[in-house]
Amino acid sequence: MTDTEVVQGGDVTLQALVDVGIDLKSLLAHIDNDAYKATLEKTKKLPREERRAIWKKQADDIPPEKLAELQSEMTDFVRTHFAKVNSAELVKLTTEEAEQLMGEVESLDRILEALQARRSRIRGMVFRHFNASLVEAGVEDPTLHNQSLPVEKYRKRFSREGCGRKPATLNERLLQSKLSDEQWRSCTDEKLIPAVEAHVERVFNNTKLMKLLQQNPELLEVVRECVISGEEKSPNFRIRDM
Repeated sequence: MTDTEVVQGGDVTLQALVDVGIDLKSLLAHIDNDAYKATLEKTKKLPREERRAIWKKQADDIPPEKLAELQSEMTDFVRTHFAKVNSAELVKLTTEEAEQLMGEVESLDRILEALQARRSRIRGMVFRHFNASLVEAGVEDPTLHNQSLPVEKYRKRFSREGCGRKPATLNERLLQSKLSDEQWRSCTDEKLIPAVEAHVERVFNNTKLMKLLQQNPELLEVVRECVISGEEKSPNFRIRDM
């Protein structure tokens, strides 16, 4: 019987999954998923507005008092610098020309930073739209879902891509501390270190650990305590053609 068949049969215990021979990566995913579901269950008990606040993602914004100053600088930059004739014949810059160019670069840097902040703000507004729409549709973990928002006028769409969670991992050092020396040896391999005379290290072996769990079901709880949950991925903000 395969891992998939066991899961499809209804409620399943971790030991049942181990008994059918799943690999360590799949076991860690099941443990991590159980923990994540428990977190979602707690979230579901919160009032609707509190749930919405949990999934709300903030973004960088331009302080209101800086908007007028920025607008003035951008207008002045276009009027002052874009209208200048840039001679290709100049070889050396005068002090005045160098100062002028440095002032231009300073203005450019401030404008580019502000524009990047604005794009970040747009990203935040679009992502909050996605999260709000998914929450209203009953989705419990809206930030983990890729989404798309078409804009017919421009024949383009806002896109949130690369959502999800990273795979769970195992804290091997913690696991070693919780196992007896014999148990640790049974789920590791010896590795000779040539550079150090007679030095042997023990290298963790996923397959051997799964065999140890089949023989010692009580160690499943030990493994559960050593699982490092997968972090939420940082999604990408893209503009795609429709």
